[in-house]
Amino acid sequence: MTMENTNYVALSHQMALQRRMDIIAHNIANANTTAFKSDAPMFEEYLINAGANTKISFVQDYGTLTNFTEGPMEFTGNNYDVALQGPGFFVVNTPQGRMFTRDGHFGVNSNGFLSTAQGDAVLDDRGQAILADPALGRMTINGDGTLSIGTRPPVRLAVVDFANNQLLHRAGAGYFSTTQTEQAVAQPKVVQGTIEGSNVTPILELTRMIETTRAYEASQRLIDVDHDLQRKVADRMPKLRS
Repeated sequence: MTMENTNYVALSHQMALQRRMDIIAHNIANANTTAFKSDAPMFEEYLINAGANTKISFVQDYGTLTNFTEGPMEFTGNNYDVALQGPGFFVVNTPQGRMFTRDGHFGVNSNGFLSTAQGDAVLDDRGQAILADPALGRMTINGDGTLSIGTRPPVRLAVVDFANNQLLHRAGAGYFSTTQTEQAVAQPKVVQGTIEGSNVTPILELTRMIETTRAYEASQRLIDVDHDLQRKVADRMPKLRS
């Protein structure tokens, strides 16, 4: 392997480590975000033919894997807070279309409908916004997602899931979007007065951050040693030719 190739390989490693560090930092920043799902980078080997039956192995960013493991349940006592135990997502109507979220920190928007913190309406299993004006009475949600307010006919929160959650795309504010077909969760487990916490484990993320920093420093030392060798070669070549 030439000196230039040594640099290229080390630089590709550093680029991958930088991507990993960005994801770790994002996870740590959301350690207290309701229902946040942590990410992990995915890398793959990229081989380049260097001739003479020699291949050089680089690393490249392949994608991001989202950990959809359920976060801890946190009791709040807030009548409008709702958590999902087990699979599923709430369905929300936004200006960008239908979105999906595990963040059940709900409230009532200016139109009197049950909504997310962003004011977007939470939908029932018929695709309708849910009238939840406190003037109508106290809101009660059963374990199966059936919601009752005062004397109004009960409705059921829409709780859906997908064939492959890794095909969900983050859309900001705890929302996910997808082109997949929604599948209604037959027996959802809904808990009122509770929210789902972030599934980020800060101590593990900090450990990964330290490991990533050390790996980056090791790659930098390799580059520095290679540069030093190149400088020494450049210094000695004229002397060898004379």
